[in-house]
Amino acid sequence: MKLLERMPMQGTTTHPARIASNHDASRSGNVPAFFAHHGFMAPGIRMFRVIGFAAKSGWVSAAFLLPMLLLSGSLWSTATENIDFSAKERLGVEYARPVIAMLEAAQVRRRAATAGAADLPAASEKVEASFKEVARQEERFGRSFNTATAFQRVSDRRRWRPATSCWSGSRRGC
Repeated sequence: MKLLERMPMQGTTTHPARIASNHDASRSGNVPAFFAHHGFMAPGIRMFRVIGFAAKSGWVSAAFLLPMLLLSGSLWSTATENIDFSAKERLGVEYARPVIAMLEAAQVRRRAATAGAADLPAASEKVEASFKEVARQEERFGRSFNTATAFQRVSDRRRWRPATSCWSGSRRGC
């Protein structure tokens, strides 16, 4: 029995003198040895041992509230970006409708010109009217979509052929 009393158990402080010395050290402000394993958390642990319950609950609430606020801000920012992107998409669709109509009219005109159909003048007029609608949309949205230079290039190169058949001469441009 005396052998066991002389051999201290590893990691325990069962001797009353050790318990008293640790208790006195924590009251006097000296850091006892059992704080050594807390590492960088030791200042917070020391502070929590000193402050009252209301202050502790305030700190814990703040610790939970701060990440929630940051995540809420991030969610708000992402949602706002998505809404702005969707609004730009809707404007893009509005811009593209007359472009698609112009392409369809150009295909009809090309078919009429290739076949030598009688509706070639009407198809050419429809292409011209569609291009004017695209030009109106370009005036509305060109600056926000940054398409002014490309549209000007297309407008400069635009060579609507007279209402003649491709078979009446060169097939170039049909």
